[in-house]
Amino acid sequence: MGALKHIGRFSAKVAVAIAVVAGSAEVFNYVVQQRYVRPYVESNLETWIREQEKKLGFKYEGRPNIRYDDQNRNRLDIILDFNKFGLSFKDGGYYEPSNNTIHLPLNSDRINSIFSIGSTNIYLAAITHHELCHYYADKLSEDMGLGNFPKKEKDGKYNFEEWLLGEGIAEYCRIEMGFDYPSDYRHRLAYEMVKPIIKKHGAEGIKHMIRNPPKNLELPSDTVKYQRETLRALGDK
Repeated sequence: MGALKHIGRFSAKVAVAIAVVAGSAEVFNYVVQQRYVRPYVESNLETWIREQEKKLGFKYEGRPNIRYDDQNRNRLDIILDFNKFGLSFKDGGYYEPSNNTIHLPLNSDRINSIFSIGSTNIYLAAITHHELCHYYADKLSEDMGLGNFPKKEKDGKYNFEEWLLGEGIAEYCRIEMGFDYPSDYRHRLAYEMVKPIIKKHGAEGIKHMIRNPPKNLELPSDTVKYQRETLRALGDK
């Protein structure tokens, strides 16, 4: 009986030790995220904007607000209809046109410890480049007197076609800045749809697409049709 009690006390101590270690790892990672993510993004933001302006020929008006969220996934569920879009966001950022704010994750699965700083840098740079171009397109829309881009429907969700167009523009920027080809099916379609338009016509091509977004798209065939019609409207044969 005494031996069993000893084993029981030992097991309890081991369980407590494991819990403490696990809890410490969580706290450690959270501190790394809080103290690393924000300074890294803020110290590089102006450089990333200047690099985009030089490489893509864009001119940024003003600067976006930046927020660092622990609740990105819940917020994304509010502004996007996942079932309609067929998407699964695990740990990305997002842009909110109503207040010109880029939201970046602090508790992403991709930002999980100080031992992955190299991949964390690439990940943060990639999503920030993407979200910056959402801000850029939104400001172009506002400057043309068209309000926020993309716009929301009456139910508070984004219009799907405008959302897809916005993702294509943002993915174009991200990929042109040297990051990976998108893995998500709809982001690939969106990117391929806008790529030749922006490549040839730059900001004017983006403005034209914002003024004339696709309507009632059937994927994937209508993306090619929209691309051809847009290029024709911009004077291409």
